[in-house]
Amino acid sequence: MAKKILKLDAPEEYEFGLLAVICNLKDYKFCFELNETLHVHLKRLKDVELADAKRNRSLFTNYFSKMNFSELRVVVNKGSKGFLIPEKKNIDYFLIVNNAEKKFMKEFSELLKTQPWLQGVYVMQPAELKSVDNFLFFSN
Repeated sequence: MAKKILKLDAPEEYEFGLLAVICNLKDYKFCFELNETLHVHLKRLKDVELADAKRNRSLFTNYFSKMNFSELRVVVNKGSKGFLIPEKKNIDYFLIVNNAEKKFMKEFSELLKTQPWLQGVYVMQPAELKSVDNFLFFSN
């Protein structure tokens, strides 16, 4: 008897805004600069361990801060043995903003673009990334 496979083809919606950052600073210095610029209090959390398709385990550094009406998380893209989002190897950091509107994300990225210590900041749509589910491991 032949198997029937049902596939749900619905667009996924994510409840967070995502900024991709290119910056050659070390993670602690990068977060220090963000703290000074944005007047937030990013604190380092326990590293998150993820395994890729080849079962290589990699540790990813992340920082967290509560803001007025949202939460900011900084995640390092390059882990100890691989990338969090392998299709974006040129990105150094991802800024995840929970409860953020599109207007806020645009203003946030424009503010960061004025900083001389950043090479690039881009607003990304999480649904466009193949490995977007890796961000689900970064929760409180």
